[in-house]
Amino acid sequence: MRLLFFSCLFIAVPLLWAAEPDLEINKRFDAISRELNAISFSNNRQAKELLAQLQQIADIPSKNTVSQKIQCLYWETVINTSQRKNDSVLIGKIKQSLNALDKQSYPFENALLHYAMALTYNTRGDYAEAFSIALQTLEKFKLLKDSTFSAKSLILLGNICSYIKSYNMAGDYYRQALPLLRPDQFEYYQLHVNTYKILFLKKQITASIDSLVSFFPKLKQYNNTGLLAVYYLNLGACYSASGAIEKAFQCYQTTLDEILSKIDNESITFSLYQNLGAYYLKNKNFQKSTQYFYLAKATAVQEDNPEQTQYAFLGLSYLYEAQGDTDSAFFYLKDYFNLSNEATNDSKAVEAYQAYASVLLDASQKELIITGQELELKSRRFMVSVILLVTIILLVGLLLIVVSQKRHIKEVENRELSERLAQEKKIQQLQEEQLESKTREITSISLLLSNKNNVFQQVLEILQTSKASADFETAKKEASNLIKNNFNADSDWETFMLHFDKVHPRFFDKLKEWHSGLTEHNLRLCAYFRIGISTKEISQILNISPESVIVYRYRLKKKLGLKEEDNLDDYLRRI
Repeated sequence: MRLLFFSCLFIAVPLLWAAEPDLEINKRFDAISRELNAISFSNNRQAKELLAQLQQIADIPSKNTVSQKIQCLYWETVINTSQRKNDSVLIGKIKQSLNALDKQSYPFENALLHYAMALTYNTRGDYAEAFSIALQTLEKFKLLKDSTFSAKSLILLGNICSYIKSYNMAGDYYRQALPLLRPDQFEYYQLHVNTYKILFLKKQITASIDSLVSFFPKLKQYNNTGLLAVYYLNLGACYSASGAIEKAFQCYQTTLDEILSKIDNESITFSLYQNLGAYYLKNKNFQKSTQYFYLAKATAVQEDNPEQTQYAFLGLSYLYEAQGDTDSAFFYLKDYFNLSNEATNDSKAVEAYQAYASVLLDASQKELIITGQELELKSRRFMVSVILLVTIILLVGLLLIVVSQKRHIKEVENRELSERLAQEKKIQQLQEEQLESKTREITSISLLLSNKNNVFQQVLEILQTSKASADFETAKKEASNLIKNNFNADSDWETFMLHFDKVHPRFFDKLKEWHSGLTEHNLRLCAYFRIGISTKEISQILNISPESVIVYRYRLKKKLGLKEEDNLDDYLRRI
């Protein structure tokens, strides 16, 4: 007995010793993950350092190694997304992990990898692929009952719709996400800022400004520097669009003086410098404008971000054009076109800078008119023929630049329109496929009900035709009562209603509003007629004769106020 005790102790001690390190590793990994979540958007360098620590922990063999390595891929994607960095290697790593993953054993990790893939495609500008994967991801997290990542998936879907200018759809996804979030979560505040940005994009400038201003106390109390920077940039854009240029400048200056030194996000830094450069250019402060445009260019080049670099070149081109330095303006405009033709631009960047380019173009055209008038006056006083010749050459050159630029912008707009139509067609196809799948699911449920009632009916017939005996008669009576009580159980109908309502939202609510006298039995028949179940199948589901179904159809048609020539099924399908 004593020998057995020591043998068990000898086995148990190593197991406990092995479990303890795993527990400590998990605690350490989770603690770093929480810290990374808090700073991933506002401090890029520190986020990368924390990611390196997570990767070191994930390399330590343990029972959670697979999950930890996948979480490291997720955090790497989050960091890249915060910087709008397009990492072509990362998508390959995510796909490789998905192929190697046992999806049955790791359902959350499978969903997390799909979410990371959707984020990466979104950053690359492949919106159709990102939307398709994000929809799948949302369903996976719903099945896992993970409200936080369900909300993140909905926010991502809203962002994608915003990029392709489907603003109403974006707003719908944002509204679905809001109830899933808590006021202590980063995504809660990010979602509000995104929602108010949708108002701006829909040209509801005043509403956007009012919403942002009223939300500021909550955002300031949450105290996330990265979100505050995005808030001020968005508010500045709203003020600029409304003509309140000085208020816009105050937002940019606050970001520059109070926030920029506290964050490490090159995407935000670039946007701030570019906006300040545009502000000073509009106010003809060429020295300040040059300073900030060159800072924006240095930031974009340092991060090897071709999307931002090309727009830094565009800003510099307008700057030199406004100063009359056509050679430098043409030089940067040429670089802009070269990068624009080579880079794969996402819709968000095109939308954000399209309005900015239009403002600068109007300003530069006015400056050119004034310059032309001044040259004309000087030509009358001095060497008329020479100055006139030079003026003509300059105007022709500038005209060629403007014409070329307008032609290019038109080509970009046409290409964007074609891509957007293709994307919207693909999204519509996905939605139709989902609808068809849900309809098949409802039909299957109805047939299951039918099969259940058929089985009950067969059992009743067998019992009723069996030979009589005292004990058997008692059993037959009990079985008959049990089966009769289970015909058309309310739970089956409730299950059917849940699935039906997902495919045809508010169908029953509209019927009740339009026809208040309908009974529960009437509503059930309306649902069956709506999805095209045959008279025979309905009779099996309800355990009535086909003739009774025909009578019910006739009475229901009268109850709905339809004329004799009206088609009941068509009427129900239009609801």
